[in-house]
Amino acid sequence: MKLLLQTIKFILAVASIGSLHIAIAFLLPYPFSSIHIIFIAIIMILFLYEHGSIVWFGAILSMMLDFPSIEPTGVPLVAGVVATTTMLLLYRNIFTNRSLFAAIVLLSIGYMVYRTVFVMFDIMQYLVYAISFDILELMIIYITELSMTLMALVLVYSITAKFSFQLQHTHIQESWFRTLRNE
Repeated sequence: MKLLLQTIKFILAVASIGSLHIAIAFLLPYPFSSIHIIFIAIIMILFLYEHGSIVWFGAILSMMLDFPSIEPTGVPLVAGVVATTTMLLLYRNIFTNRSLFAAIVLLSIGYMVYRTVFVMFDIMQYLVYAISFDILELMIIYITELSMTLMALVLVYSITAKFSFQLQHTHIQESWFRTLRNE
């Protein structure tokens, strides 16, 4: 029964985050439509639950992005899985705290890995099929998307930190002091 409830919660979370991302992309005006909700959700879920299933979560969300994408099938999926795995490994091995700084750096690195896969695919298309692309225009779009996503992450993290037990740094410090006082 517990597995069934976890599976239903997982499916509902994926559906709602994917729908929210697509809704924001199509309904908001340009600078705000470039907010990448999926990366924000991956960072926040990684910080709150610290579970390796976040790679599956990222893979399913990337598959949802693959449907409305103009890129060939599989490019957003590969980019999403590589970026999510990179963020998970960096979080587990380097950025072990749950600070806002760690969230910003993890999102920035994950986004750069994500977009690097897209640029590598564009370069491959240029070399094989002679399909041209403007790297400067892509960089401007990617920098705008990254900066809007980072601003949204700061907002979401700040709101979540007020209500979340795991993200409150004062709780961790109080528990250390309480342990020292009790001994």
